[in-house]
Amino acid sequence: MMRAPSGQPITQFNMENSDYLGGLKYDFLTVKAMDKIRVTLDLLSEDGRIEWKDSLRETYDYYLYPDKLEFDNLEIWKLMHKNKVLDLFQYSTSIGIQTAQKIKPISLKQAASGNDLMRLMAERGQKQPIDKYIEFKDNIKLWDNLMIDYGLTLEERLILKEHLEATYGIATTQESIMKLAMDKRISGFNVKEANKLRKAVAKKKKKIMDEVKELFKEKGLKLGTSLNMLRYIWKECILPQAGYSFSECHTLPYTVIAVQQLNLAYNYPIVYWNTACLSVNAGSLEDSEAKKAKTTDYGSIASAIGKMKENGVILVYPDINRANFDFKPDADNNLILFGLKSMNKIGQDLVAEIIENRPYESIEDFCMKVKVNITQMISLIKGGSFDTLENKPREEIMKDYLWKACAPKKKLTMQNLNALINGGFIPEKYKIEMRVSKFNKYLRRRGNKFIINDNDYYLFDEAIKEGYYTIFDFPEAFVETIEGNLYISKKL
Repeated sequence: MMRAPSGQPITQFNMENSDYLGGLKYDFLTVKAMDKIRVTLDLLSEDGRIEWKDSLRETYDYYLYPDKLEFDNLEIWKLMHKNKVLDLFQYSTSIGIQTAQKIKPISLKQAASGNDLMRLMAERGQKQPIDKYIEFKDNIKLWDNLMIDYGLTLEERLILKEHLEATYGIATTQESIMKLAMDKRISGFNVKEANKLRKAVAKKKKKIMDEVKELFKEKGLKLGTSLNMLRYIWKECILPQAGYSFSECHTLPYTVIAVQQLNLAYNYPIVYWNTACLSVNAGSLEDSEAKKAKTTDYGSIASAIGKMKENGVILVYPDINRANFDFKPDADNNLILFGLKSMNKIGQDLVAEIIENRPYESIEDFCMKVKVNITQMISLIKGGSFDTLENKPREEIMKDYLWKACAPKKKLTMQNLNALINGGFIPEKYKIEMRVSKFNKYLRRRGNKFIINDNDYYLFDEAIKEGYYTIFDFPEAFVETIEGNLYISKKL
């Protein structure tokens, strides 16, 4: 057991111990995907591109219930083939992108098969199931040739086609191998035995796999199934799932979520979907809705923005009169406005005040309407919030603001001396005094201090000599010899 940075206690049991202790497995993968759909609906509603119904559920059902989706529009599927939709559920990883590009699905069934195929693994040195799927899809005779190579009869090949023709000869789901094993022309497993096979595959338990393999062979031979048929099914259908596989009740809903996202990206300006992805990935969704976040995770924001830029999505500065709390889509120009809350030093209370007091005609007008400190103003100016408002280079905007915001000093102290020297404000006739001031600071920083006769001295060692001769061009005027050593009096 350990405690996470947030304070949450966490444990790390392995799967068997977690099961033994009664642990439940929750699938949180869909949460972010659904968050992005929800934010897209919110953004579309805010801009009047969809009509918000009486509830979120009614709005969701009206636009995204499966019977409202386009499943047969080739142009929508092309978005998947070309990786045009960011964070497409289950198809956004490198293997997911490659799968979509390889199999080019044009139906829900084919896309679901892709979801299955990307998880199947061949034995070392063997062709991957996804590559076989593509080859057999392009030329179904290649599947026949493979079965013939195993010595299968025409009758046996027809039995396998009954089960696997829809997926071009590949057993893609857990149900597909259960049905094969339960077929009375193959092994005649009952439901309990077939489920044991499914669990052995799903849980990757070698001992159970060995037991099921023997049972599969024994029952098959009793039914008169040939060894060639049993060997083909075990090696070509069951073993590729031993690494990992999905069930149909898992893969189909997952794929429908991806189709919902494709429909949103196709039927509305895609900038709405991109903005939703950016907001969720940056972790700003919870902040803006809960209105109680204490800190902003700038690391997550930077990572999310970097991903957007890598994919050619345009982000622009948070305009003081247009930017929202969160990221905002600009559909007319196909770009995203940076969110004010994501800016450094800009808290959510200030953002709310900025939005409430709009519009602003100038920086002076802004400072009159909004209670803002110099640090926050510097952050807003650096971020480009006033670029459009002032219509001049950002450096000039900053200079003008600072001159007005910082009142002239009415008196100078020794604390200001270094800034005056570096700024070239001290007349040349005081150059010795400037050097003395600089040497004093050098002494305090690097000198070895001693008390001699109740007075403070610094040892005139090599380090001090270096500074002394760098600063002064006259002999050791300040140096005293005490008991054979050279010192400089602090008082002098």
